[in-house]
Amino acid sequence: MSLFQTAAALLLQLRAYLSVLTPQQYQGKSKVLLGSSIGEHTRHLLEFFQCLLLQAAAEPRQIDYAARERDPRLEADPAFALAMAEQLALALQGLSGNPPCRVSVADVTGEEGAPTVPSCLEREILYNIEHTIHHLAIIRIGLGEAAPELELPEDFGVARSTLSYKAQERSHQNPDRVVTLAK
Repeated sequence: MSLFQTAAALLLQLRAYLSVLTPQQYQGKSKVLLGSSIGEHTRHLLEFFQCLLLQAAAEPRQIDYAARERDPRLEADPAFALAMAEQLALALQGLSGNPPCRVSVADVTGEEGAPTVPSCLEREILYNIEHTIHHLAIIRIGLGEAAPELELPEDFGVARSTLSYKAQERSHQNPDRVVTLAK
């Protein structure tokens, strides 16, 4: 599976909650998320992909993740966010190639007019995949509060390397081993 397909599949995982949450659950400020909402985290990760796809398609290919639209509909309406996730997934599936680009570091350094660093489309897709997994892990925590009855796939918000490590650990466990607790 290519990075583009992996990213698209990851965005389609958002269906697991966007298709069932009410707007109130989606917008609700969460104690466990320190006052943010599931919708805010969803908007954030979707807009990173939007920035990348829009800015990488234009000349010069300069990516500035701080130049997000911050569309309030994405954090208020789960159906709208789902439509955007599906649209982005479709766009990602249609990508190929690995053109060079430059990425702004102003949002990291805090300096206006900070220099850019060289990158390429595949590297930025990889960054967005990792960024999305991080936010899905946070969203998973929020869903435990907002919709505790919701069952999520085992891999939701978990990095592939973690899934592989856990599978390897399970395969190496000794089923004959008995653990005795001291009294």
